[in-house]
Amino acid sequence: MLQSSTRISSASRVAVLTLIAAAVLSACGGGGGDPGAVPPKSGVTPDQSRHGHGHHPTTPVVSETKVAVTMVDGSGNPISSLAGGQSATLRATVVSPSGQPAANTIVEFATASSNMVVFTPGTGSALTDSKGVATVSVKPASYNTAGAVGISATAVVEGKTGTNGVNIAIGAAPLTLGTMSFSPAPTGPLPAF
Repeated sequence: MLQSSTRISSASRVAVLTLIAAAVLSACGGGGGDPGAVPPKSGVTPDQSRHGHGHHPTTPVVSETKVAVTMVDGSGNPISSLAGGQSATLRATVVSPSGQPAANTIVEFATASSNMVVFTPGTGSALTDSKGVATVSVKPASYNTAGAVGISATAVVEGKTGTNGVNIAIGAAPLTLGTMSFSPAPTGPLPAF
């Protein structure tokens, strides 16, 4: 049978060893890494997947085609509505998955409500320039067209499709009345029919 002094010293030893083990693990980083980190790809060494002194793993970049769409007036100012016979320019800027302007890329402009707007050219498609910009004209389908519509622009670069859009409001052409005058001025009541 162990004496009480021996039992206390054994408990003290276990406590001391536990504290030492905890100190050693915390000093070396305890296995390290962000528990939410993505493991490096096959063929990449751990040193290649880390940067700086904080040993933060890099997040893989997903390459995709990006499209930005704006509607501008004749002066190039962004607008979000059209009325009556007013026309505007839809401008789509396309960036390739590698981050470069996508030149000579077909951009297709479309809307789910075909009776709201008319594109010029009628196909609603255009080719991007050297800066990755494609433009088409847009106007309300008629003078009395009113409502809201979403217009999308879609481009495919390096086999990857990018789509974005813009929402616009369409108002009917305003009706204005001017002063009416008759010559010669009637002398009596005017007949209704």
